[in-house]
Amino acid sequence: MPLEAPNLDDRRFKDLFEELRSLIPRYAPEWTDHNLSDPGITMMQLFSYLGEIILFRLNRVPDRNYIKFLQLIGVEQKAAAPPRAEVTFTLVSPAPPTVYIPQGTQIGAQVEPPPQSAIATPMLPPEPEEPVIFETDEPLIAIGAELTAILVFDGKTFTAAFRAAEEDSPIHIKHLILSTKREYQKLGKICEKTEFEPYYELVR
Repeated sequence: MPLEAPNLDDRRFKDLFEELRSLIPRYAPEWTDHNLSDPGITMMQLFSYLGEIILFRLNRVPDRNYIKFLQLIGVEQKAAAPPRAEVTFTLVSPAPPTVYIPQGTQIGAQVEPPPQSAIATPMLPPEPEEPVIFETDEPLIAIGAELTAILVFDGKTFTAAFRAAEEDSPIHIKHLILSTKREYQKLGKICEKTEFEPYYELVR
């Protein structure tokens, strides 16, 4: 089944007529007779009929005319550009630990055919297409190192340790409470009494 071109404007006679009649109070407030017997309403019906004919023909203009019409109002097509994709390089073995991948390295991507519908007539699988070739934009280094540990920075504990060092004393609960108060201030949060009991006096 061929694809149908979308309508550029799907308004019909009734839509155009109702739109015109709704504009009367804005542009002609002294016009109060909106009955079908009014000559002005008759003219609106005529223009709505002509407008529907124009829209009918407009929805059937070729693509080339559509592009030219867009150019007349300042809309230009984007220039053609090659497709871009993110790729991940994985080393087969950890030795050597690093591999240099130069710029312009070609990578092939196999295009998989779409799955057949359960209600479609069974057909032979299509011939495999040629792989799509990409090239890397920049040189990069693939690292074969394995993640063995993660260092996490705890701002609250660091601040508590810094306060204790200033007092030349071990870290006490007072230092942790005050450092927590500092983190709350950074986030714009209020120290609620229910959260800090029985140390609420330290954060007031």
